Amino acid sequence: MKTTITLLAVLSCAAAFAAPPDPTIVSSDDLQWSEGSLEGVTIKQFPGVLGPINIVRYAAGTLFPAHSHVNEQILMVQSGRYRIAVEGTDHVLQVGDVIVIPSYSVHVVEALVVSSHIEFFAPADLKPRPAD
Repeated sequence: MKTTITLLAVLSCAAAFAAPPDPTIVSSDDLQWSEGSLEGVTIKQFPGVLGPINIVRYAAGTLFPAHSHVNEQILMVQSGRYRIAVEGTDHVLQVGDVIVIPSYSVHVVEALVVSSHIEFFAPADLKPRPAD
């Protein structure tokens, strides 16, 4: 019995120190732009285990209507300017600005000019739902 417990303890320790999986490295240049869920939006998607990260382009004047989702959304502006309304409060974001949109917050995204951003959603694979 003591040998079995010792063996289980050794196996547990070995599992705890096992090598982590190799990282996934992808060049954004190798990914293709695809049409987003709205006209005027194109996207490059990077799947992740805990959440996706996307590069998104909006044509000037594109408006993503009011919606919310279970995911927290973190958005960083790469180019252009956006108006993002969260729970009815407008925020104008420009290059380098980051906004964290909390889970379940109703929000609207509008590109004031041709714009692009990087966005991250966590947890993974939870889809937006229309606002009531």
